[in-house]
Amino acid sequence: MDENTQIVLFSSQILTEVRNKYPNTVKLLNYNANGTVKCLETNGILSTYLEEHQFDVTHSGSDNLIAWRDYRYAIMRYLDKLCYKICSTSDYAKLSSAREYLADYIRDEHYKKFKYWPKTGLTQSDHINLNIVAKYPYSGYLIVWACEGWITVTDEHLKQDKYTAKFSGSPTLKILMLDEIKTRELEESASNDFDEAKKTVDSYKGRLTWSNLRK
Repeated sequence: MDENTQIVLFSSQILTEVRNKYPNTVKLLNYNANGTVKCLETNGILSTYLEEHQFDVTHSGSDNLIAWRDYRYAIMRYLDKLCYKICSTSDYAKLSSAREYLADYIRDEHYKKFKYWPKTGLTQSDHINLNIVAKYPYSGYLIVWACEGWITVTDEHLKQDKYTAKFSGSPTLKILMLDEIKTRELEESASNDFDEAKKTVDSYKGRLTWSNLRK
């Protein structure tokens, strides 16, 4: 198991979400993490992504209301490009709800800090702690993701007809995807005979004997 997968999978927030739905699968992970992860990854059941990224989003406009509205669109475009860069093509679409959620969260938290633009010639800035964990189903997959770290939000109104909203920082994105059909099979097998499931992950050498898990 590579380091990035370990960081994502054993993140306390993400592991709690998985345990709530698949407790026996997490028991297997705790028993033999490497064997269980190899089993899941090789069969396309598990995908993980870890990205420690320097965010830098800026949007300006001449109208205060339109500038604020379009700030959210700018955040969304930025997240779209980021996810396209870090994820496989097949996994990109699975993160649509996560991108929407994160864009709304950043914009809403920014608004809570500053409900009004500063007076002409002034700038206002503050820090926001992102500590988000969320999950949702997508076409047979369970998506669990977290975003952790600090960002700085800033409003600038340096000219009468120029309004700029921006944020920057280096939060960490952690993403886990599980094929729910196959995970449920593993969960049921481990529930019925945990000792046999342990033998399967212990002896895993590169391919999963799926018929053994489904007995």
